Amino acid sequence: EYNLRDRLGLKVGTRNVQKVGVRKIERLNNRLLIDTRPVSYPVYAVASSPEDTEENLDLGAVTGTAGVLITADNKMILQYRSKKNTPYGDMPGASFAGMLDAVFKRIQTEDGKEVKTGVLQDVDDNYIKASSAEERFQEIAIVNDDVTDFRIIGEARDHVREHDEFLLLAKTSLTATEVAERTQNAPRSSSSKKLDD
Repeated sequence: EYNLRDRLGLKVGTRNVQKVGVRKIERLNNRLLIDTRPVSYPVYAVASSPEDTEENLDLGAVTGTAGVLITADNKMILQYRSKKNTPYGDMPGASFAGMLDAVFKRIQTEDGKEVKTGVLQDVDDNYIKASSAEERFQEIAIVNDDVTDFRIIGEARDHVREHDEFLLLAKTSLTATEVAERTQNAPRSSSSKKLDD
């Protein structure tokens, strides 16, 4: 029998990074209603191949964000992913992207201590935008003050590593050249290549 825990190489007590998994996406008028649950990133890492079983894909189904940045001089910023970025290496991609980190609700105990529950905070448009804004800063060093418009424009499915993504569009008051200069100092920048016109 196929054992996902063995495939992960996880032992009891292993600390896992938790991400948000979205299930049962329904559209009601102009709103999306979603069910969420925490998903371990290591499970996603090994249970996200299109060839995996439906059961494994459901276990590893995390949700991400993918945003496109449009500059003041009407250029679309794309990142060129490193060859080391498996499986998206050596190709252009979204301006900024990442997985939704799980943030758990906290309660206060009788003795005044605050403890984390196993219940996710509500995932709404502010949660999604805040998570994506962090990725935007980490990857291309664009902060909220640089952004003139930022919105969720849809939802899609990535079939390279199976997962859902919220699609975002951001506009900035910066030119493409100014974005290129900022990107050189981004916390996760691996190069200082200039953007091609």
